[in-house]
Amino acid sequence: MIAWSQNDKLESHYPIEQRTPMSPGLPRYFTSKVIVSKPLNVLFFGSDHFSVHSLNALASLKHNDAIDRIQVVTRSAKSCGRYMKEVRDQPIVRASELLALDKVIRCDSTADMLALRNIAPQFDLIVAVSFGKLIPQQLITDIAHSLNVHPSLLPRYRGASPIQYALLNQDMVTGVTVQTLHPTKFDHGNIVAQTAPLNIQELLRRGKINHFEEDVPEKVQILMDQLGIEGGNLLAYTIKNGLYTNPPSIPPHQYEPSLAPKITTDMRRARWQTDTVSKLLAKHYAFGTLHAFKTVLPKRNRNPEQKRILFQNFHLHSYLPTQQMQDSNSLKEPGSFIYDEMHNRIIIQLTDGQIACSTIQFQGFKPETPSKFMNHYSKRCGKLVDQKFE
Repeated sequence: MIAWSQNDKLESHYPIEQRTPMSPGLPRYFTSKVIVSKPLNVLFFGSDHFSVHSLNALASLKHNDAIDRIQVVTRSAKSCGRYMKEVRDQPIVRASELLALDKVIRCDSTADMLALRNIAPQFDLIVAVSFGKLIPQQLITDIAHSLNVHPSLLPRYRGASPIQYALLNQDMVTGVTVQTLHPTKFDHGNIVAQTAPLNIQELLRRGKINHFEEDVPEKVQILMDQLGIEGGNLLAYTIKNGLYTNPPSIPPHQYEPSLAPKITTDMRRARWQTDTVSKLLAKHYAFGTLHAFKTVLPKRNRNPEQKRILFQNFHLHSYLPTQQMQDSNSLKEPGSFIYDEMHNRIIIQLTDGQIACSTIQFQGFKPETPSKFMNHYSKRCGKLVDQKFE
């Protein structure tokens, strides 16, 4: 087992077939090369754009006889949009079609996956990448080898949302890990290979490759693509060098174990009393649209009620203050806001400064510019027209 730095040459006590430097981040650790006697048949579980890169990497190995067959397994298409009229399929389905692979198999439950035991003897390796469900122990046992590609430096950020937590916590670096599948827990397998720490800002500068849905935040899109590329390269390296056979567990490096569970609605709330400007921007980069509330009292109602306010974007308030902003009474409390007519923005006060929003949505209405929002503000709020979000 050997530490790897992208500036180092490959050195090993074992025979390595190829000693040319690899792309940055590949890999931090590796073991001796194992000669694979026959091409592998792979049962691939995937769903999103991150997993597409691993599928493409596997398909590229068919050209050098490392892999013979790939069978893609994914979840069913889901209904979404207004009134759930739009049907959105998993990106991995289109990727599989472009590669001319066999028709994908749909699995939405443990029972569906257990039914795959009937075809398990046909396969040598399970690869799971962002599938979103735990592969049953019985299926893992039926197939000789298993691998998972995870977009974090495990054991840091075990769970469904490692990319979002890296952005939320304003981390400087991230990475990708290839591990075996644990029979009962997510992200507790043996670490087979791991990239060196990758600078997040450098990854973001590379930009995105795929076309994502509008509700995926821009920085999440970029990291899904760029870490997906790194993960695909690391997976290909792992398979070409036979590291999946009798894989050792790499001792954790300097990364403390932590969790990255699914993002909840409550996490997407802007909390003016406690969020700093940098924290709120980090939430926006990680989660996209954030929300807060406004108490309203329409003239026809006796009791006040809360309406949700959605903030489609946030950015630093970088303009010189106008006379309106200099008025100490305009932005005296966290959550209070003013309309900056000159730049058509809502300026909101936080504990340590202000933040700007240029697309906003009042519950029950479409997203709109701040000028339209303010034109209808009094009518929507009724008797409670104070300019303060909760």
